[in-house]
Amino acid sequence: MKVVSKNIAFYLRLSQEDLDNGKSLKEESNSISNQRKLLDDFIKRRKEFSCICVTEYCDDGYTGTNFERPGFQKMLKDIQTGKIDTIILKDYSRLGRNFIQVGKFLEEVFPELEIRVISINDGYDSNNVICTAEGINIPVMNLINDFYVKDLSKKVKSGIRTRQKQGQCISANAIFGYKKSVKDIHKLEIDEDTAFIVEMIFDYALTGKNSIQIAKVLNEQQIKTPAWYKNKSDRRNYDIDSKTIWTAAKVMKIIRDQRYAGDMVGNVRVTTKVAKNDNIRVHRKDWIIVENTHKGIVSKEVFRKVNDEIMPLKERTNVALGDNRRHGFCYCGYCGRVLQKENNPVNPYLFCIRQKYDLECRCDEMKIMNIPLQAALSAMFVKYVSSLIELQTFVKRSKIKIFQNHKSEMSGNEIEKEILKLKQSTIGLNQRYHEGSFTKEMYILQKDKIKIQIEELEDKKLQILNGIGDKNAQKEWEKELEEKIEKFKDRISFTESELEEVISRVDVYSQSEIRVKWRFLDFTAKATNYLLRAQKIAC
Repeated sequence: MKVVSKNIAFYLRLSQEDLDNGKSLKEESNSISNQRKLLDDFIKRRKEFSCICVTEYCDDGYTGTNFERPGFQKMLKDIQTGKIDTIILKDYSRLGRNFIQVGKFLEEVFPELEIRVISINDGYDSNNVICTAEGINIPVMNLINDFYVKDLSKKVKSGIRTRQKQGQCISANAIFGYKKSVKDIHKLEIDEDTAFIVEMIFDYALTGKNSIQIAKVLNEQQIKTPAWYKNKSDRRNYDIDSKTIWTAAKVMKIIRDQRYAGDMVGNVRVTTKVAKNDNIRVHRKDWIIVENTHKGIVSKEVFRKVNDEIMPLKERTNVALGDNRRHGFCYCGYCGRVLQKENNPVNPYLFCIRQKYDLECRCDEMKIMNIPLQAALSAMFVKYVSSLIELQTFVKRSKIKIFQNHKSEMSGNEIEKEILKLKQSTIGLNQRYHEGSFTKEMYILQKDKIKIQIEELEDKKLQILNGIGDKNAQKEWEKELEEKIEKFKDRISFTESELEEVISRVDVYSQSEIRVKWRFLDFTAKATNYLLRAQKIAC
Protein backbone atom coordinates (compact mmCIF):
# COMPACT_ATOMS: atom_id res chain seq x y z
CA MET A 1 0.00 0.00 0.00
CA LYS A 2 1.46 3.35 -1.06
CA VAL A 3 1.69 6.10 1.56
CA VAL A 4 1.11 9.72 0.55
CA SER A 5 3.59 11.75 2.62
CA LYS A 6 2.09 14.46 4.81
CA ASN A 7 4.50 14.58 7.75
CA ILE A 8 8.16 13.62 7.30
CA ALA A 9 10.61 12.44 9.95
CA PHE A 10 14.34 12.91 9.45
CA TYR A 11 16.18 10.30 11.51
CA LEU A 12 19.87 10.98 12.21
CA ARG A 13 22.25 8.87 14.28
CA LEU A 14 25.97 8.88 15.03
CA SER A 15 27.94 6.72 17.46
CA GLN A 16 31.51 5.73 18.26
CA GLU A 17 31.17 2.70 15.98
CA ASP A 18 30.91 5.13 13.04
CA LEU A 19 34.19 6.87 13.85
CA ASP A 20 37.71 5.87 12.87
CA ASN A 21 40.75 6.75 14.94
CA GLY A 22 41.49 10.36 14.21
CA LYS A 23 39.66 12.57 11.71
CA SER A 24 38.65 10.60 8.63
CA LEU A 25 36.49 10.86 5.53
CA LYS A 26 34.15 8.31 7.06
CA GLU A 27 33.72 10.41 10.21
CA GLU A 28 33.00 13.50 8.13
CA SER A 29 30.52 11.60 5.97
CA ASN A 30 28.60 10.21 8.94
CA SER A 31 28.51 13.41 10.99
CA ILE A 32 25.11 14.67 12.04
CA SER A 33 25.46 17.88 10.02
CA ASN A 34 26.32 15.95 6.84
CA GLN A 35 23.44 13.54 7.33
CA ARG A 36 21.09 16.49 7.76
CA LYS A 37 22.41 18.18 4.61
CA LEU A 38 22.00 14.94 2.60
CA LEU A 39 18.37 14.61 3.70
CA ASP A 40 17.60 18.29 3.09
CA ASP A 41 19.01 18.11 -0.44
CA PHE A 42 17.01 14.96 -1.13
CA ILE A 43 13.59 16.43 -0.31
CA LYS A 44 14.40 19.67 -2.15
CA ARG A 45 14.86 17.66 -5.34
CA ARG A 46 11.52 15.86 -4.93
CA LYS A 47 8.37 17.84 -5.78
CA GLU A 48 6.18 15.48 -3.73
CA PHE A 49 7.91 16.72 -0.56
CA SER A 50 7.43 20.44 -1.20
CA CYS A 51 5.55 22.35 1.53
CA ILE A 52 5.55 19.32 3.85
CA CYS A 53 6.32 19.61 7.56
CA VAL A 54 9.64 17.97 8.58
CA THR A 55 10.44 16.84 12.13
CA GLU A 56 14.00 15.87 13.04
CA TYR A 57 14.87 13.04 15.44
CA CYS A 58 18.52 12.75 16.40
CA ASP A 59 20.57 10.27 18.45
CA ASP A 60 24.10 11.64 18.68
CA GLY A 61 26.46 9.26 20.45
CA TYR A 62 24.15 6.21 20.62
CA THR A 63 25.06 2.74 19.36
CA GLY A 64 23.06 1.20 16.54
CA THR A 65 22.86 -2.18 18.30
CA ASN A 66 20.59 -0.83 21.04
CA PHE A 67 17.17 0.51 20.05
CA GLU A 68 16.44 2.16 23.43
CA ARG A 69 17.59 5.54 22.08
CA PRO A 70 15.72 8.71 23.10
CA GLY A 71 15.36 10.12 19.57
CA PHE A 72 14.29 6.79 18.09
CA GLN A 73 11.79 6.11 20.88
CA LYS A 74 10.30 9.61 20.52
CA MET A 75 9.90 9.01 16.78
CA LEU A 76 8.06 5.73 17.47
CA LYS A 77 5.67 7.49 19.87
CA ASP A 78 4.95 10.19 17.27
CA ILE A 79 4.33 7.47 14.67
CA GLN A 80 1.82 5.79 16.97
CA THR A 81 -0.05 9.08 17.49
CA GLY A 82 -0.25 9.72 13.74
CA LYS A 83 2.18 12.67 13.67
CA ILE A 84 4.56 10.95 11.25
CA ASP A 85 3.85 8.95 8.11
CA THR A 86 7.25 9.00 6.33
CA ILE A 87 10.79 8.33 7.61
CA ILE A 88 13.83 9.43 5.63
CA LEU A 89 17.37 8.38 6.62
CA LYS A 90 20.82 8.23 5.11
CA ASP A 91 21.08 4.42 5.04
CA TYR A 92 19.84 1.31 6.87
CA SER A 93 22.67 1.45 9.40
CA ARG A 94 21.31 4.77 10.78
CA LEU A 95 18.20 2.88 11.83
CA GLY A 96 20.32 0.25 13.55
CA ARG A 97 22.98 -2.41 13.17
CA ASN A 98 21.05 -5.40 14.49
CA PHE A 99 19.99 -7.59 11.55
CA ILE A 100 16.89 -9.07 13.20
CA GLN A 101 15.58 -5.86 14.79
CA VAL A 102 16.07 -3.65 11.71
CA GLY A 103 14.41 -6.30 9.54
CA LYS A 104 11.46 -6.44 11.91
CA PHE A 105 10.94 -2.67 11.73
CA LEU A 106 11.29 -2.47 7.94
CA GLU A 107 9.28 -5.58 7.06
CA GLU A 108 6.70 -5.79 9.86
CA VAL A 109 6.29 -2.77 12.15
CA PHE A 110 6.43 0.11 9.66
CA PRO A 111 4.31 -1.58 6.94
CA GLU A 112 1.71 -2.49 9.58
CA LEU A 113 1.54 1.17 10.67
CA GLU A 114 1.49 2.29 7.01
CA ILE A 115 4.76 4.20 7.40
CA ARG A 116 6.80 4.96 4.30
CA VAL A 117 10.57 4.50 4.72
CA ILE A 118 13.21 5.99 2.41
CA SER A 119 16.90 5.06 2.71
CA ILE A 120 18.76 7.41 0.35
CA ASN A 121 22.16 5.73 -0.07
CA ASP A 122 20.56 2.28 -0.35
CA GLY A 123 18.14 3.48 -3.06
CA TYR A 124 15.26 2.12 -1.01
CA ASP A 125 11.68 3.45 -0.95
CA SER A 126 9.05 1.23 0.70
CA ASN A 127 6.46 2.62 -1.74
CA ASN A 128 8.30 1.00 -4.63
CA VAL A 129 9.54 -2.37 -3.34
CA ILE A 130 6.37 -4.39 -2.97
CA CYS A 131 6.63 -7.58 -5.03
CA THR A 132 9.90 -6.45 -6.62
CA ALA A 133 13.46 -7.77 -6.39
CA GLU A 134 14.59 -4.51 -4.80
CA GLY A 135 13.18 -5.65 -1.46
CA ILE A 136 15.73 -8.48 -1.35
CA ASN A 137 18.38 -5.84 -0.70
CA ILE A 138 16.97 -5.07 2.76
CA PRO A 139 17.96 -8.26 4.64
CA VAL A 140 21.30 -8.43 2.82
CA MET A 141 22.28 -4.90 3.85
CA ASN A 142 21.04 -5.44 7.40
CA LEU A 143 23.06 -8.64 7.67
CA ILE A 144 26.16 -6.78 6.49
CA ASN A 145 25.59 -4.09 9.12
CA ASP A 146 25.15 -6.78 11.79
CA PHE A 147 28.41 -8.48 10.81
CA TYR A 148 30.14 -5.10 10.68
CA VAL A 149 29.32 -4.19 14.28
CA LYS A 150 30.34 -7.64 15.58
CA ASP A 151 33.66 -7.44 13.73
CA LEU A 152 34.12 -3.89 15.03
CA SER A 153 33.43 -5.12 18.58
CA LYS A 154 36.37 -7.54 18.30
CA LYS A 155 38.65 -4.75 17.07
CA VAL A 156 37.54 -2.40 19.86
CA LYS A 157 38.20 -5.08 22.49
CA SER A 158 41.64 -5.69 20.99
CA GLY A 159 42.36 -1.94 21.12
CA ILE A 160 41.23 -1.75 24.74
CA ARG A 161 43.45 -4.69 25.69
CA THR A 162 46.45 -3.01 24.02
CA ARG A 163 45.85 0.24 25.95
CA GLN A 164 45.48 -1.67 29.21
CA LYS A 165 48.84 -3.35 28.64
CA GLN A 166 50.31 0.12 28.08
CA GLY A 167 49.01 1.19 31.48
CA GLN A 168 46.49 3.71 30.14
CA CYS A 169 43.32 4.66 32.03
CA ILE A 170 40.46 3.77 29.66
CA SER A 171 37.49 4.28 31.99
CA ALA A 172 35.17 7.24 31.36
CA ASN A 173 35.74 8.65 34.86
CA ALA A 174 38.69 8.64 37.21
CA ILE A 175 38.43 6.65 40.44
CA PHE A 176 37.67 8.43 43.71
CA GLY A 177 40.71 10.45 44.81
CA TYR A 178 41.95 11.05 41.27
CA LYS A 179 41.04 13.12 38.21
CA LYS A 180 41.85 12.78 34.52
CA SER A 181 44.96 14.65 33.37
CA VAL A 182 44.25 17.74 31.29
CA LYS A 183 47.22 16.95 29.03
CA ASP A 184 46.40 13.25 28.57
CA ILE A 185 42.97 11.84 29.44
CA HIS A 186 44.52 8.35 29.70
CA LYS A 187 46.61 9.47 32.69
CA LEU A 188 45.51 9.95 36.31
CA GLU A 189 46.35 12.91 38.54
CA ILE A 190 45.71 13.20 42.28
CA ASP A 191 42.56 15.17 43.14
CA GLU A 192 43.42 17.18 46.25
CA ASP A 193 39.73 17.65 47.09
CA THR A 194 39.18 13.94 47.69
CA ALA A 195 42.60 12.27 48.00
CA PHE A 196 42.84 13.14 51.71
CA ILE A 197 39.85 10.82 52.39
CA VAL A 198 41.70 7.89 50.80
CA GLU A 199 44.75 8.70 52.95
CA MET A 200 42.52 8.80 56.06
CA ILE A 201 41.15 5.34 55.32
CA PHE A 202 44.62 3.79 54.98
CA ASP A 203 45.86 5.66 58.09
CA TYR A 204 42.98 4.29 60.15
CA ALA A 205 43.66 0.80 58.77
CA LEU A 206 47.32 1.07 59.88
CA THR A 207 46.15 1.76 63.44
CA GLY A 208 44.30 -1.59 63.44
CA LYS A 209 40.74 -0.41 62.84
CA ASN A 210 38.59 -2.76 60.76
CA SER A 211 36.37 -1.66 57.89
CA ILE A 212 33.23 -1.25 60.06
CA GLN A 213 35.11 0.91 62.58
CA ILE A 214 36.62 3.05 59.81
CA ALA A 215 33.17 3.57 58.25
CA LYS A 216 31.75 4.65 61.64
CA VAL A 217 34.55 7.19 62.14
CA LEU A 218 34.05 8.67 58.67
CA ASN A 219 30.31 8.99 59.28
CA GLU A 220 30.87 10.59 62.70
CA GLN A 221 33.16 13.14 61.06
CA GLN A 222 30.51 13.69 58.34
CA ILE A 223 32.96 12.85 55.54
CA LYS A 224 31.16 12.78 52.20
CA THR A 225 31.01 9.53 50.22
CA PRO A 226 32.32 8.90 46.67
CA ALA A 227 28.71 8.89 45.40
CA TRP A 228 28.17 12.37 46.85
CA TYR A 229 31.27 13.73 45.11
CA LYS A 230 30.37 12.04 41.83
CA ASN A 231 26.89 13.58 41.98
CA LYS A 232 28.42 16.98 42.71
CA SER A 233 30.71 16.75 39.68
CA ASP A 234 27.54 16.80 37.52
CA ARG A 235 28.90 14.21 35.14
CA ARG A 236 26.04 11.99 36.15
CA ASN A 237 22.82 12.65 37.98
CA TYR A 238 22.74 10.06 40.72
CA ASP A 239 19.56 9.69 42.71
CA ILE A 240 21.21 9.53 46.13
CA ASP A 241 20.17 10.25 49.67
CA SER A 242 21.68 13.49 51.01
CA LYS A 243 22.60 11.43 54.10
CA THR A 244 24.39 8.74 52.09
CA ILE A 245 26.81 6.98 54.44
CA TRP A 246 30.07 5.09 54.47
CA THR A 247 29.83 1.32 54.83
CA ALA A 248 32.39 -1.45 55.30
CA ALA A 249 32.01 -2.38 51.61
CA LYS A 250 32.86 1.15 50.46
CA VAL A 251 35.91 1.25 52.71
CA MET A 252 37.13 -2.16 51.53
CA LYS A 253 36.65 -1.20 47.89
CA ILE A 254 39.22 1.58 48.37
CA ILE A 255 41.60 -0.52 50.49
CA ARG A 256 41.69 -3.32 47.89
CA ASP A 257 42.23 -1.03 44.87
CA GLN A 258 45.87 -1.23 43.79
CA ARG A 259 45.52 1.92 41.70
CA TYR A 260 45.89 3.95 44.92
CA ALA A 261 49.48 2.66 45.09
CA GLY A 262 50.31 4.10 41.66
CA ASP A 263 49.67 0.99 39.54
CA MET A 264 47.09 0.73 36.74
CA VAL A 265 44.74 -2.24 36.93
CA GLY A 266 42.74 -3.40 33.90
CA ASN A 267 40.73 -6.31 32.53
CA VAL A 268 38.84 -6.63 35.82
CA ARG A 269 35.47 -7.10 34.11
CA VAL A 270 34.71 -8.08 30.50
CA THR A 271 31.52 -7.86 28.43
CA THR A 272 30.02 -11.16 27.33
CA LYS A 273 27.84 -10.04 24.39
CA VAL A 274 27.99 -7.39 21.67
CA ALA A 275 26.14 -4.18 22.63
CA LYS A 276 24.99 -5.67 25.92
CA ASN A 277 25.62 -4.36 29.42
CA ASP A 278 26.16 -7.91 30.68
CA ASN A 279 29.67 -8.41 32.02
CA ILE A 280 31.50 -10.88 34.21
CA ARG A 281 34.32 -10.48 36.69
CA VAL A 282 37.71 -11.80 35.58
CA HIS A 283 39.78 -13.92 37.95
CA ARG A 284 42.43 -11.90 39.76
CA LYS A 285 45.30 -13.84 38.13
CA ASP A 286 44.11 -12.62 34.68
CA TRP A 287 44.03 -8.92 35.58
CA ILE A 288 46.37 -6.64 33.63
CA ILE A 289 48.53 -4.74 36.14
CA VAL A 290 51.09 -2.15 35.01
CA GLU A 291 53.19 -0.67 37.80
CA ASN A 292 54.17 2.97 38.36
CA THR A 293 51.84 4.53 35.77
CA HIS A 294 50.86 7.47 38.01
CA LYS A 295 51.59 8.99 41.41
CA GLY A 296 50.11 6.92 44.22
CA ILE A 297 48.03 8.45 47.01
CA VAL A 298 49.62 5.91 49.36
CA SER A 299 53.01 4.23 49.09
CA LYS A 300 53.38 0.65 47.94
CA GLU A 301 54.70 -0.27 51.37
CA VAL A 302 51.55 1.05 53.08
CA PHE A 303 49.25 -0.61 50.52
CA ARG A 304 50.97 -4.01 50.92
CA LYS A 305 51.08 -3.82 54.72
CA VAL A 306 47.34 -3.06 54.95
CA ASN A 307 46.32 -5.68 52.40
CA ASP A 308 48.79 -8.47 53.24
CA GLU A 309 49.22 -8.14 57.00
CA ILE A 310 46.38 -6.14 58.59
CA MET A 311 43.47 -7.03 56.27
CA PRO A 312 44.64 -10.02 54.21
CA LEU A 313 42.39 -11.03 51.33
CA LYS A 314 40.56 -14.27 52.09
CA GLU A 315 40.15 -17.03 49.56
CA ARG A 316 36.37 -16.58 49.45
CA THR A 317 34.85 -13.85 47.28
CA ASN A 318 35.10 -10.66 49.29
CA VAL A 319 32.35 -8.07 49.40
CA ALA A 320 34.90 -5.52 48.21
CA LEU A 321 35.29 -7.37 44.91
CA GLY A 322 31.71 -6.55 43.95
CA ASP A 323 30.34 -10.05 43.32
CA ASN A 324 28.61 -10.48 46.68
CA ARG A 325 26.02 -7.79 46.09
CA ARG A 326 22.82 -7.52 48.14
CA HIS A 327 19.77 -9.21 46.74
CA GLY A 328 16.15 -9.50 47.83
CA PHE A 329 12.85 -7.63 47.79
CA CYS A 330 12.72 -6.55 51.46
CA TYR A 331 13.75 -2.93 52.11
CA CYS A 332 14.13 -0.74 55.18
CA GLY A 333 11.04 1.46 55.43
CA TYR A 334 13.11 4.32 56.88
CA CYS A 335 16.15 4.63 54.58
CA GLY A 336 15.19 2.43 51.62
CA ARG A 337 18.21 0.11 51.78
CA VAL A 338 17.97 -3.59 50.90
CA LEU A 339 17.78 -5.52 54.17
CA GLN A 340 20.65 -7.81 55.19
CA LYS A 341 19.98 -11.34 56.39
CA GLU A 342 21.49 -12.57 59.63
CA ASN A 343 21.63 -16.36 59.27
CA ASN A 344 21.13 -17.17 62.91
CA PRO A 345 20.71 -21.00 63.12
CA VAL A 346 17.81 -20.67 65.58
CA ASN A 347 16.01 -17.46 64.55
CA PRO A 348 17.29 -15.92 61.27
CA TYR A 349 16.27 -12.28 60.90
CA LEU A 350 16.50 -9.28 58.58
CA PHE A 351 18.03 -5.96 59.59
CA CYS A 352 19.17 -2.67 58.05
CA ILE A 353 22.95 -2.40 57.88
CA ARG A 354 22.78 1.38 58.23
CA GLN A 355 22.23 1.04 61.98
CA LYS A 356 25.85 -0.14 62.26
CA TYR A 357 27.15 3.16 60.94
CA ASP A 358 24.57 5.83 61.78
CA LEU A 359 23.50 5.93 65.42
CA GLU A 360 21.01 8.75 64.84
CA CYS A 361 18.90 6.95 62.23
CA ARG A 362 15.66 5.12 63.00
CA CYS A 363 16.91 2.02 61.22
CA ASP A 364 17.89 0.44 64.57
CA GLU A 365 14.13 -0.07 65.14
CA MET A 366 14.02 -2.15 61.97
CA LYS A 367 14.52 -5.81 62.80
CA ILE A 368 12.15 -8.57 61.75
CA MET A 369 12.33 -12.33 62.17
CA ASN A 370 12.53 -14.15 58.84
CA ILE A 371 10.18 -17.08 59.60
CA PRO A 372 7.19 -14.95 60.79
CA LEU A 373 7.75 -12.60 57.82
CA GLN A 374 7.63 -15.51 55.36
CA ALA A 375 4.43 -16.77 57.00
CA ALA A 376 2.77 -13.33 56.84
CA LEU A 377 3.72 -12.85 53.19
CA SER A 378 2.48 -16.34 52.31
CA ALA A 379 -0.92 -15.59 53.92
CA MET A 380 -1.15 -12.34 51.94
CA PHE A 381 -0.06 -14.22 48.82
CA VAL A 382 -2.99 -16.67 49.13
CA LYS A 383 -5.46 -13.76 49.23
CA TYR A 384 -3.72 -12.08 46.33
CA VAL A 385 -3.93 -15.21 44.16
CA SER A 386 -7.67 -15.36 44.92
CA SER A 387 -8.05 -11.79 43.69
CA LEU A 388 -6.15 -12.69 40.49
CA ILE A 389 -8.55 -15.57 39.85
CA GLU A 390 -11.51 -13.19 40.24
CA LEU A 391 -9.85 -10.73 37.85
CA GLN A 392 -9.24 -13.46 35.27
CA THR A 393 -12.92 -14.48 35.37
CA PHE A 394 -14.00 -10.84 35.07
CA VAL A 395 -11.69 -10.26 32.08
CA LYS A 396 -13.02 -13.26 30.14
CA ARG A 397 -16.68 -12.42 30.87
CA SER A 398 -16.26 -8.74 29.98
CA LYS A 399 -14.40 -9.43 26.72
CA ILE A 400 -17.15 -11.74 25.49
CA LYS A 401 -19.84 -9.17 26.31
CA ILE A 402 -17.97 -6.32 24.63
CA PHE A 403 -17.22 -8.39 21.53
CA GLN A 404 -20.87 -9.48 21.15
CA ASN A 405 -22.37 -6.01 21.62
CA HIS A 406 -19.88 -3.88 19.69
CA LYS A 407 -18.15 -4.05 16.36
CA SER A 408 -16.41 -1.07 14.83
CA GLU A 409 -16.08 -0.24 11.15
CA MET A 410 -12.98 1.90 11.74
CA SER A 411 -9.44 0.62 12.23
CA GLY A 412 -7.36 1.66 15.23
CA ASN A 413 -5.05 3.69 12.97
CA GLU A 414 -7.97 5.57 11.39
CA ILE A 415 -9.37 6.39 14.82
CA GLU A 416 -5.99 7.76 15.95
CA LYS A 417 -5.85 10.05 12.90
CA GLU A 418 -9.42 11.26 13.51
CA ILE A 419 -8.62 12.04 17.15
CA LEU A 420 -5.54 13.97 16.03
CA LYS A 421 -7.64 16.07 13.64
CA LEU A 422 -10.12 16.90 16.41
CA LYS A 423 -7.31 17.94 18.76
CA GLN A 424 -5.89 20.19 16.04
CA SER A 425 -9.32 21.73 15.48
CA THR A 426 -9.35 22.71 19.17
CA ILE A 427 -6.28 24.88 18.54
CA GLY A 428 -8.06 26.63 15.66
CA LEU A 429 -11.13 27.06 17.86
CA ASN A 430 -9.05 28.89 20.48
CA GLN A 431 -7.61 31.21 17.84
CA ARG A 432 -11.02 32.10 16.41
CA TYR A 433 -12.38 32.76 19.91
CA HIS A 434 -9.55 35.16 20.74
CA GLU A 435 -10.10 36.87 17.38
CA GLY A 436 -13.70 37.51 18.46
CA SER A 437 -15.35 35.28 15.85
CA PHE A 438 -17.91 34.01 18.39
CA THR A 439 -19.04 34.44 21.99
CA LYS A 440 -17.65 32.70 25.06
CA GLU A 441 -20.82 30.57 25.37
CA MET A 442 -20.51 29.38 21.77
CA TYR A 443 -16.79 28.69 22.32
CA ILE A 444 -17.49 26.52 25.38
CA LEU A 445 -20.30 24.72 23.55
CA GLN A 446 -18.07 23.90 20.55
CA LYS A 447 -15.18 22.86 22.79
CA ASP A 448 -17.40 20.48 24.78
CA LYS A 449 -18.75 19.05 21.54
CA ILE A 450 -15.24 18.27 20.31
CA LYS A 451 -14.36 16.79 23.70
CA ILE A 452 -17.36 14.43 23.50
CA GLN A 453 -16.38 13.39 19.96
CA ILE A 454 -12.84 12.58 21.12
CA GLU A 455 -14.18 10.55 24.05
CA GLU A 456 -16.48 8.61 21.72
CA LEU A 457 -13.57 7.82 19.42
CA GLU A 458 -11.45 6.75 22.40
CA ASP A 459 -14.31 4.44 23.39
CA LYS A 460 -14.42 2.99 19.86
CA LYS A 461 -10.70 2.39 20.00
CA LEU A 462 -11.20 0.73 23.35
CA GLN A 463 -13.85 -1.56 21.92
CA ILE A 464 -11.55 -2.57 19.04
CA LEU A 465 -8.83 -3.44 21.51
CA ASN A 466 -11.29 -5.48 23.58
CA GLY A 467 -11.05 -3.16 26.54
CA ILE A 468 -7.47 -3.64 27.62
CA GLY A 469 -5.22 -2.15 24.95
CA ASP A 470 -2.81 -3.57 22.41
CA LYS A 471 -3.83 -7.14 21.54
CA ASN A 472 -0.30 -8.54 21.69
CA ALA A 473 0.36 -6.91 25.05
CA GLN A 474 -3.05 -8.14 26.23
CA LYS A 475 -2.31 -11.75 25.21
CA GLU A 476 1.07 -11.68 26.90
CA TRP A 477 -0.46 -10.28 30.09
CA GLU A 478 -3.31 -12.82 30.09
CA LYS A 479 -0.85 -15.67 29.49
CA GLU A 480 1.38 -14.55 32.34
CA LEU A 481 -1.65 -14.13 34.60
CA GLU A 482 -2.89 -17.63 33.77
CA GLU A 483 0.56 -19.16 34.37
CA LYS A 484 0.85 -17.52 37.80
CA ILE A 485 -2.64 -18.65 38.81
CA GLU A 486 -2.01 -22.26 37.70
CA LYS A 487 1.30 -22.32 39.53
CA PHE A 488 0.17 -20.91 42.86
CA LYS A 489 -3.52 -21.75 43.33
CA ASP A 490 -4.51 -24.30 46.02
CA ARG A 491 -1.29 -23.66 47.94
CA ILE A 492 -0.72 -22.10 51.38
CA SER A 493 3.08 -21.84 51.64
CA PHE A 494 5.69 -20.49 49.24
CA THR A 495 9.47 -20.21 48.95
CA GLU A 496 11.29 -16.88 48.91
CA SER A 497 12.00 -17.15 45.17
CA GLU A 498 8.30 -17.86 44.48
CA LEU A 499 7.25 -14.84 46.53
CA GLU A 500 9.65 -12.70 44.50
CA GLU A 501 7.81 -13.68 41.29
CA VAL A 502 4.73 -11.68 42.30
CA ILE A 503 6.07 -9.30 44.97
CA SER A 504 7.88 -6.24 43.67
CA ARG A 505 8.89 -4.79 47.02
CA VAL A 506 8.31 -5.14 50.76
CA ASP A 507 8.99 -2.09 52.95
CA VAL A 508 9.58 -3.15 56.54
CA TYR A 509 9.11 -0.67 59.40
CA SER A 510 8.87 -3.00 62.38
CA GLN A 511 7.94 -6.53 63.39
CA SER A 512 4.26 -5.61 63.05
CA GLU A 513 4.30 -3.13 60.15
CA ILE A 514 5.12 -4.03 56.53
CA ARG A 515 3.93 -2.63 53.19
CA VAL A 516 3.79 -4.88 50.13
CA LYS A 517 3.85 -3.79 46.49
CA TRP A 518 2.61 -6.48 44.07
CA ARG A 519 4.01 -6.83 40.53
CA PHE A 520 0.56 -7.15 38.91
CA LEU A 521 -1.06 -4.33 40.90
CA ASP A 522 -0.60 -1.42 38.47
CA PHE A 523 -1.75 -3.34 35.42
CA THR A 524 -4.70 -5.06 37.15
CA ALA A 525 -6.04 -1.68 38.28
CA LYS A 526 -5.68 -0.24 34.76
CA ALA A 527 -7.23 -3.32 33.14
CA THR A 528 -10.19 -3.32 35.55
CA ASN A 529 -10.91 0.37 34.94
CA TYR A 530 -10.79 -0.09 31.17
CA LEU A 531 -13.04 -3.13 31.29
CA LEU A 532 -15.60 -1.44 33.52
CA ARG A 533 -15.73 1.54 31.17
CA ALA A 534 -15.89 -0.64 28.03
CA GLN A 535 -18.56 -2.88 29.56
CA LYS A 536 -20.68 0.18 30.39
CA ILE A 537 -20.42 1.36 26.78
CA ALA A 538 -21.29 -2.07 25.41
CA CYS A 539 -24.49 -2.31 27.48
